[in-house]
Amino acid sequence: MKALVATGVRLVPRRGTAFLSVGGPALKVQLLPTAQRVRALGLGIAATEDTAAFLAAQGVRGVRVLHKVSEPDRHPNVVEALDRGEVDLLLNVPLSLTQEKFERMLEDEYVLRRKAVELGIPLFTSLESFAAYVEGVAWLEEHPLTGDALYGSPERGRERGGRPEGIPIVPRRRRARVRRSRRARRATTAATAETSSASTQG
Repeated sequence: MKALVATGVRLVPRRGTAFLSVGGPALKVQLLPTAQRVRALGLGIAATEDTAAFLAAQGVRGVRVLHKVSEPDRHPNVVEALDRGEVDLLLNVPLSLTQEKFERMLEDEYVLRRKAVELGIPLFTSLESFAAYVEGVAWLEEHPLTGDALYGSPERGRERGGRPEGIPIVPRRRRARVRRSRRARRATTAATAETSSASTQG
């Protein structure tokens, strides 16, 4: 999880909503344990029609149906939900057996990726990485990730020990300034020593 956060992946907010879209029966079966984990964390679940029906049949309650990007005339639609800030996490693992569906799948995937980037929402395209992210969020519930300063006092407005609302900020600039200052002192000391040695020899 720390590695994901370090690369800029945002943490899903508490009481946020995950949108799940998975193609094919086998992938839906693989998704089930992670979806149950998402609900156990108190997050809401929205899903495409078939994925929502599968999860509901397996006992996952409260799944909201959001229709696909390629179904703009059907409401509510995932694009509308994204624009309204109703989705905080995306999983999109499509599967197509026909050329026509494959083309629609590519268009849907492109729109979702673009929206995720525009809105700063984490988007996963594999069940493995999504499951790892969810487990990381669960771990953080018991082991909060802090953003305390490594030198001096914490940044203004940031509490110690609390779960961060977004990406923890490590004060790298401060560390860089300290390193430059140390190098400058060493260089000055070396130059002084050389000057003293030259004066003595003279």
